[in-house]
Amino acid sequence: MALFRKKKKVADKVEARFQQAVGLIRDLDRREFNRLIDGLKLTWEGYNRIRAVQTNEDKEVAEIEKTERVLDYIEQNP
Repeated sequence: MALFRKKKKVADKVEARFQQAVGLIRDLDRREFNRLIDGLKLTWEGYNRIRAVQTNEDKEVAEIEKTERVLDYIEQNP
């Protein structure tokens, strides 16, 4: 039953965000609404691009983790 409660919490979070968005766009005309949506899309794409970029440290950690996985596989399958 806990599984269903978790989904409900996610739905409540989405509903709360939806109500915030409705409050923001309620008094906008179509042109202003389109400008807002375009700006939000560009912002979202920018954040996605930044999250996808790996720093030098991230690359080093990824190489170490890959090597560890290979060593674990070799140890488990002699």
